Amino acid sequence: MYKRAPLCQPSSNPPSLMADYGGGGADFLALYSSCSDNDPFLLAVVGRYCLWGSENPFDLVVEASAKFSTSPFSSHTNVGVVDQLKSTLTDEQLRLSRNTYFGYFLEMPRLTVHNQMIKFLICRELNQDNPDLFYVKINKNTLCFGLREFSIVTGLRCIGDVKHEDCYRGFNRLKEAFFPGRNRVSMDDLISCFEQKEWQSDGDAVRISLLYFIYTFLFSTMNCRSYISNGDFHLIESGKFELFPWGKVVFTILIDSVKDKLRKVNKFYRFGGLPLALQI
Repeated sequence: MYKRAPLCQPSSNPPSLMADYGGGGADFLALYSSCSDNDPFLLAVVGRYCLWGSENPFDLVVEASAKFSTSPFSSHTNVGVVDQLKSTLTDEQLRLSRNTYFGYFLEMPRLTVHNQMIKFLICRELNQDNPDLFYVKINKNTLCFGLREFSIVTGLRCIGDVKHEDCYRGFNRLKEAFFPGRNRVSMDDLISCFEQKEWQSDGDAVRISLLYFIYTFLFSTMNCRSYISNGDFHLIESGKFELFPWGKVVFTILIDSVKDKLRKVNKFYRFGGLPLALQI
């Protein structure tokens, strides 16, 4: 299991890396090939910024001279989730949480989503055909962000099958225990259950907290009209969440929320998934 994500434990000297290797693609690729698996931050920086120099075959999605939308850009990422977990759960419940797949996030410092920074990247997006890659042009450099870079930055598993919903059928103890008789469980219901500490055991406290963490932080979902997937209830209750490729799901939500967004004007733009990964 990948336990040292740059989101949680940044290098003590990242600025010099960017200063030293921000000038050309050849140096960056050479540095990338020399990286070891024991240096995840170096991999994150080098892999995250794949530079091809000043020449690139892509055009900007929106020309630099064009007027950009003045509609607001925002995110519902619950950046205070770690503090909330630590203030809500007991010491024993926190100990159990640290032993789960998501346990390393409890060491994450409080971060801020810089919406204007992500808006700037969106304004510099390049046209290209791959729906799973996000290309931008900064100065004379072409930068690429994809699933590989997302995995390195976040530490989330990105290998495996995400189609679990169709495999889930029937009774779910966790759902029936806390939300009896409901076909769908809303975000408001989940948030209320977490805040009111409606559990009767340490194990259920951890399970409800995991759903709360996944939906409010990883998915950045705070819309009261959103609902908790029956498949996710099944993954948490069965323990199969430990091997599930959450990175694939979160990455897809993120890319869908930032890619090609300026092709049409909207009243507002909202980043989903884990936009923090774009600004690390």
